[in-house]
Amino acid sequence: LVPCTPAASVDLECAETVLAPLARAAWRRELSELDRQELVFVSMYAARVLDDFFGGLEYGIAFILEAPDFLYRPALGDPDLGGALDGYELATRLSFFLWDTIPDAALLDAAASGALVTDDGLSAEVDRMLADPRAEDGLRAFVTDWLGLAELSDLSKDPMVFLAAGPELGPAMREETLRFVVHHVRDLDAPFPDL
Repeated sequence: LVPCTPAASVDLECAETVLAPLARAAWRRELSELDRQELVFVSMYAARVLDDFFGGLEYGIAFILEAPDFLYRPALGDPDLGGALDGYELATRLSFFLWDTIPDAALLDAAASGALVTDDGLSAEVDRMLADPRAEDGLRAFVTDWLGLAELSDLSKDPMVFLAAGPELGPAMREETLRFVVHHVRDLDAPFPDL
């Protein structure tokens, strides 16, 4: 997480080197100069008080993880695009839908360049994301939410009636369903409505 060696307990350059990429990934957008200044200020103020660079970084990381940009996924639209999602909002939606996680650097770069708001750029990124192994995680998360499969973890059956039912039955049913859907969609490349 720390690619630089701090020169002292207060090292502004090293703090920014650590915090800026983390904030870009967590907040799913480019940082303004004010964002960078706030991150470094929080971290270095704490480092000065604690007389510990790494202790100060903890506060900078906490600042990132407590920010509304991390906790929420705003989708306000871009007035210049007629209210359509801007590149970063689109990257966030795509990533959480297809991968069930935050956008990677390549997706954020496509958003920054403006490629993601073009048909060709969007198509290229969707193809890249679907070819990635993380797409299976996204598919599994979608199906789990869609069908309420999480409830199978607490499945209980009357042992006097269902003699073969044990605590592993519910999780096994969930996994069987997920494997079927993954096989149908990813391996067979069959249409989703056929499910």
